[in-house]
Amino acid sequence: MMYSYGGFAFPIGINDESFDSLAKTRTAAIEAMLHHLPQPYPSEPASVHAELRDLREQVEGHLRQPSLF
Repeated sequence: MMYSYGGFAFPIGINDESFDSLAKTRTAAIEAMLHHLPQPYPSEPASVHAELRDLREQVEGHLRQPSLF
């Protein structure tokens, strides 16, 4: 049985990469989500910058401590 992270953060596609374990799939999905997190525009308020920074740190924390996910 193979796993795909499609549907976790992105649509499922027939050509998507597959993984042999749920843990590898979860890690790949988190990495993909980090890659696609938006970057704030310089003109946006400091609160937007702080919120996106906090979100990125929270998601990165799941990579460092997967048992908390």
